[in-house]
Amino acid sequence: MAQASRRDVPLEVAGFLLALGGLAVLARGVVDASPVVFFYTDVEREAMRGGREVMLVGTAILIAAALLLAARGRLLRAVAVAAPALVCTPLAFGAGPGASWALWLFLPLGVLALTACVPRRPGLGES
Repeated sequence: MAQASRRDVPLEVAGFLLALGGLAVLARGVVDASPVVFFYTDVEREAMRGGREVMLVGTAILIAAALLLAARGRLLRAVAVAAPALVCTPLAFGAGPGASWALWLFLPLGVLALTACVPRRPGLGES
């Protein structure tokens, strides 16, 4: 059993690094796509469009990280890792300018995802 867990360590680390990258990209996009203050200028609208495109890339990366965790049987952790992308990206696309819901929800969901993606040592409550 310990040998099987040791072979899974590279997958855990890859999932962690992928999730970190996805969170960083998603954070960068959500800051532009979901501004707290919006004055309806052309520059702000272009930044919002660009932020939404960046969020799509971050979403794809986080989904890939979640799939790595799900492949190892860590379904709850996989859902937690994908949560910022699954909640914030649709909010950023659906909410109008000046609605910063995606930004505010990214903060707790990002912490949740970061906590869930940390590799666990075998024998610490997980099989």
